[in-house]
Amino acid sequence: MLFSYVAILSFLPITNAFTSTTSRTFVSNRVLYALDSKYFQLEELEDAESATTELFLEKDGSVIAGETDGPPPTATSGTWEQNDEKFEMKLKRSFNSGYEGTDMGVFSFELERRFEGILTKVGENTAVAGTMHIMEEELDVNVGFFNMIDTKRDPDEIRGRLSTS
Repeated sequence: MLFSYVAILSFLPITNAFTSTTSRTFVSNRVLYALDSKYFQLEELEDAESATTELFLEKDGSVIAGETDGPPPTATSGTWEQNDEKFEMKLKRSFNSGYEGTDMGVFSFELERRFEGILTKVGENTAVAGTMHIMEEELDVNVGFFNMIDTKRDPDEIRGRLSTS
């Protein structure tokens, strides 16, 4: 009988009694996954390259990117969604490259990646692991892997390092 109640409760929104806000939450096998309003460390593994970026997943489904040890983008935007234990995120990053006085000169370009993964728990932290896909017109090709883990950091500690562009 307990399983029936857990199955029913797993699809109910969980409301914070103190703030009257509803969070995107899924309960599975007595594990609670709440991704919104959390900071994550994203590790991208593509070919022989890897990069780590701070992310904040907003309640409205948007993503705010922070510091990265990869190539610095001029702008980043993104969205995320959760369906049970499945996670999907899209990030679009803009970059400048090239040099004045060369054949190509200075140019800008955008890269869009789609991240598909499964939610798990690592100790007390929420984690996601999965595959990374390139998004370009009709093209959707697996180009690598990613890991994300909830950093359990104080929001005020790193809020100033995040970019909304």
